Amino acid sequence: MATALTNTGVLFPDATTQTTVAQATLVSGTNIKTINSTSLLGSGNIVVGLSDGDKGDITVSGSGATFTIDNAVVTDAKLNLSANASNVKTALNATGSAPIYACRAWVNFNGAGTVAIRASGNVSSITDNGTGNYTVNFATAMPDANYVAVASSATFTADGIGSNTRSTTACTVLNVDSRTYGFQDSSSIYFAVFR
Repeated sequence: MATALTNTGVLFPDATTQTTVAQATLVSGTNIKTINSTSLLGSGNIVVGLSDGDKGDITVSGSGATFTIDNAVVTDAKLNLSANASNVKTALNATGSAPIYACRAWVNFNGAGTVAIRASGNVSSITDNGTGNYTVNFATAMPDANYVAVASSATFTADGIGSNTRSTTACTVLNVDSRTYGFQDSSSIYFAVFR
């Protein structure tokens, strides 16, 4: 029978004794995790699984709080995430049978002086191309350049605002003064892309 020396200097006659002593210092649920209230200590297998008829609830615990998702309320219909599913339309306050199309990028930016983004979605930056001429750069490219770009301005004399150059990665926005038909900076430019 072999003898083993531990890091504390205690001699054990064999590996079985050494394992038993080490295992006894572990406390189930305190310094070792449990699975479905079954300790990981001891011998044998712990079976984790559910029958087809019982999917069970989902419980997540941590930081003193426990959250449970009741299996009875999770249905295939509620998990349907297609854009035109009735539960998605309801969540977006959309009614009727017309399909829903998403805004793929939007930005609210200061276009006067130093161009600065106030708030945005899927817009990485704005390029100032000169007076009243800006390029909106997308963080994630559009699938193609066949999107609809919509823009408006807070400048009262700007009758025309639109885009003339578009690609999958960027779109140009032009702000035009209705009195002179020249480009004009604006302190507030609003831009959105739909596809």
